[in-house]
Amino acid sequence: MSNGYITLSTVTPVYSGEDYLQKLVENLASVRQQWLDQESPVCLSEAIFVDDCSIDSSSEVLENLRKQYEWIKVVTLSKNFGQHSATVAGICHTSSDWVVTLDEDLQHKPQQIESLLKAAVYNSADVVYAQPKDQVHGGNWRDFSSRLVKQIIAKMSATPQIKMFNSYRLIRGSIASAAASSSSSQTYLDLAISWFTRSSVSVGIEMEDRRYKKENKSGYGLRKLIKHARYLIVSAEIDIASTGLLLGVVAIFIAMLLGSTVIVQKLFFPELIASTGWASLVAIIAFIGGVTIAILCVALEYISIVLLNQLGKPTFFTIDRSRDFELMKWFKES
Repeated sequence: MSNGYITLSTVTPVYSGEDYLQKLVENLASVRQQWLDQESPVCLSEAIFVDDCSIDSSSEVLENLRKQYEWIKVVTLSKNFGQHSATVAGICHTSSDWVVTLDEDLQHKPQQIESLLKAAVYNSADVVYAQPKDQVHGGNWRDFSSRLVKQIIAKMSATPQIKMFNSYRLIRGSIASAAASSSSSQTYLDLAISWFTRSSVSVGIEMEDRRYKKENKSGYGLRKLIKHARYLIVSAEIDIASTGLLLGVVAIFIAMLLGSTVIVQKLFFPELIASTGWASLVAIIAFIGGVTIAILCVALEYISIVLLNQLGKPTFFTIDRSRDFELMKWFKES
């Protein structure tokens, strides 16, 4: 359904959502109908649910919902690939101007999609991340550790927006499709998105993990969180090589300076030498160590370039934001 509309797709990975999917779809249907009643220029054209080898009766629930709503699409994966891979698979099946990714457990409210759209058009942004105003899981270790890892990697890498990363996000459709199609099994989706645009903003939104509060357990255990952190580190452009190369050059310079001092002292001031050999040994070790560090960092830089190319980082990308004014006008008038 387009008919001149600015189209929007939602993508939801499904693993154990039998208790939440019906309500989630009802909320999406409410947002869709509201936009139609208000004659909005944007239309929720499709809601894609990716069955990631669900462990409950989610498959049956999705099949019933698909029969009930013609705009619902179900993508079934052959085995469990994880949330990131399922999200990538769902995005690859979209064809809309905008894509929203949201979780299955009602933590992300569809009614807030309009807030994300407003932030996008008012800031000329290509990506909008929802940021929880409060602790999603009641202030447990997961919230703290997730924020800490993101902050550390954001400072170490060339991607400061890492601190904003969240699974509830609005992405311009062309960028979403390009990032998803470029992603490998080791690529962190949000970093792939950052390869195509740095125009990202965040919006504070109320979030609550109902599943965690109801069952006192999260969909992500320590093992999965470590796995996500590893993907994030592998995909991030952490500039260790440049720092290491600088340290290597400094070590070489100090070694040469120390070596020169030893030679001058040996030739002109031998009486000042209390014991022989130690200064020369230190200078040689510092020189060899500095050269080794420099060579390793140059090699690491080349490996990093090869890795980023393997992960799918593009040479360039073009974007069309021409229809944002249409949305902005409607938001101002409504």
